[in-house]
Amino acid sequence: MDMLATLLNFGLDPEHFDSSLFVAWPQSCDPGWLAEDLAPDPMFIEFFRACLQKQPGFAGCDDLTDAVLTGEESEFETALCRARGECGFLRMFPNALGQTATHLSVSSPGRLRKLLEAGADPDCVDRAGLTPLMYAAAYGEHQSVLHLVEFQATWGLQERLYGRNFLDYAIRRRHMKVIESLIDWLGEAGDHGTASEVLDHCIAYCIVQCNDHYDTTIPHRLFELGADADTIVNRRTLMHLATTSKMSQLIMKKNFTLFHSRDDSGKTALMQVANLVDANTLTTVASQEQAADFNAQDARGKTALHYLLRSRYLHVDYNKDEIKHRFGFEFAPPICEVTIDCYKGWLRWCDRNFVKLDIKGGRRNYTEYGWHLVSMFEDKVEELRSSTETWYTAPEQTAETP
Repeated sequence: MDMLATLLNFGLDPEHFDSSLFVAWPQSCDPGWLAEDLAPDPMFIEFFRACLQKQPGFAGCDDLTDAVLTGEESEFETALCRARGECGFLRMFPNALGQTATHLSVSSPGRLRKLLEAGADPDCVDRAGLTPLMYAAAYGEHQSVLHLVEFQATWGLQERLYGRNFLDYAIRRRHMKVIESLIDWLGEAGDHGTASEVLDHCIAYCIVQCNDHYDTTIPHRLFELGADADTIVNRRTLMHLATTSKMSQLIMKKNFTLFHSRDDSGKTALMQVANLVDANTLTTVASQEQAADFNAQDARGKTALHYLLRSRYLHVDYNKDEIKHRFGFEFAPPICEVTIDCYKGWLRWCDRNFVKLDIKGGRRNYTEYGWHLVSMFEDKVEELRSSTETWYTAPEQTAETP
């Protein structure tokens, strides 16, 4: 926008823009953007405002849209009366991107409300199927969201590009004020059931789609508002959806209980925790009787130990014959490797809590690398068992955790 403002100040005339380019215009709020959650103008409202100030009617915007974005209040009222005409039916014409005055007015809640009172369709869609409710959520305009909800905007509509609804846009753009104001509004209306549905949808979408898997600010706030840690989406629990141990630990702290729940592949929530090498949660579960079945198998006969050993969070140093726990993504170097003592700690814990270390099914269930890892794991446990350390014969203690 700064570049556009500079070009316009130097005399750029929007009238000379190639109108055919609007066919290939960037998609609104594209997840392919480097920082979708930080983009200042995801639906190009400010872009159109700047261009309309220089060139009225730019990109096919009608007089009402022009007045909404650039006019004084009196000019807006005049344009609104003119758009209604003698018949009283509000006429709107979309611009080159399919946006109507209703879409582009979300940044001016007062004008949006007047459009809705005049008969504007709260569910009108742009070229990509986005509604004004989605625009308002993407821009964090919580008052506009409430106006649209009050005028019966449909909550569950999904746009055609990514299948998102307005709640998804609010979460993706990190606009918690939109969610908070909606929950407050529902609470005042006494609709606590819908409020719970909103929070459960948001927490699931947040865990699946969050950009920074180590930032739990938004899910933490959703839990504070009342999101249920035992939410299930398409037979998958929140623990199934977690992608880091930090997220799984947060879910556990919020009283998650569905460790026996299985997804369509037979994978239990505990298996995902093992895959994340979340020693804190594994130890907590082990201390709770009947909390989880450590020897349950998925549809392929894999146990939680399989998931633990094949996790990308385990780093195998064949030169030193060591297995270590690391943090980070596959394409990133280890951020931190646990010390040998901590590494022994979670090996001890595994030995206590899995009934059989020689996994059912044998070598045929493993790649050559996987079988090497299993063998190394068992060798390390045998070393610990045969050492003079007292942990093996002493009463069980909570294992050290990384």
